Amino acid sequence: MRAFAEIGEAANSGDFSQSITIAASGEMDELKRKLNSMILSLKESVEKSIKTREAAELANKTKSE
Repeated sequence: MRAFAEIGEAANSGDFSQSITIAASGEMDELKRKLNSMILSLKESVEKSIKTREAAELANKTKSE
């Protein structure tokens, strides 16, 4: 359970580079896979938001020049 808590804390702090790698079976394995998937989705969403913001800032800068 410690690994699950550590991953949750890391993601809560904005660190989406980690994943749960412990061996698990049954419901714990399903939880592990779902948490890893959720963290990957969050990472992709954050990256997309950053790229969108950067593109908007560049467009605004270009318009004002």
